[in-house]
Amino acid sequence: MRELFLTELNLISGGVGPEDFDNYKPPRGTATVVKALDALKNRSALGGAFSAGYWVGEQINKHTPVQEWIADGIDKLTSKDGNDYCEDGGDY
Repeated sequence: MRELFLTELNLISGGVGPEDFDNYKPPRGTATVVKALDALKNRSALGGAFSAGYWVGEQINKHTPVQEWIADGIDKLTSKDGNDYCEDGGDY
């Protein structure tokens, strides 16, 4: 799997950078919600479902070409070939 360039990460993240969080303050009550979610995740069936889903995702990444498909899609979006993203001769 190849590493993404900053321009590709910017494309995926929607252009949000570290400077956007300089003056960020979480909404009131965020800590309470985080603690409640943590308790739910670690002490209920939700935690087991999360772990199972995470494991399935890891297996899909390991045993299928999903990462390659994503990388190919990003390459098409960021290509320098005149914006022919679908390789059909159209101008997008």
